[in-house]
Formats: sequence, C-alpha cells, structure tokens
Amino acid sequence: MRLVLAVLLMVAATALAEDNAVERSLQKTGKAIEHGAKSAGRALDRTGNNVAKGAEKVHDKIDDKVRPKKK
Repeated sequence: MRLVLAVLLMVAATALAEDNAVERSLQKTGKAIEHGAKSAGRALDRTGNNVAKGAEKVHDKIDDKVRPKKK
C-alpha cells in the first residue's frame, strides 16, 4: 500500500512540475509577444513620423515653386 501511495505522489509531483514548466513557458512567450508588439508599434510610429516629415518638405518645395514668396 505504501509503495502505491509513494508512486502516486511521485507521479503527482512530476505532473505538477510539468504544469509549472508549461506555465512559465507560456508566460515567457506572452512577454516576448508583448515586447515584439511594442517594438513593432514604435517602428510604425517612427516610419509614420518620417513619412510625414518628408511629405512636409516636399509640400514646402512645391509650394515655393507654385507660389513664390513676395519680396
């Protein structure tokens, strides 16, 4: 009887350790996904800002050619 109880305890402890390992893995994966999403968001913001700055420069150049400044 004690042997059966000891085996059951070992199996339960192993299963619990596996569950903890899976949970840790899922937490690490979730953090990595969040980090990647934040990085991608920052990259998109930078790209959008750079495009807007470039468009503003081009618009100013075109505006100067179409409507020259009065002296």
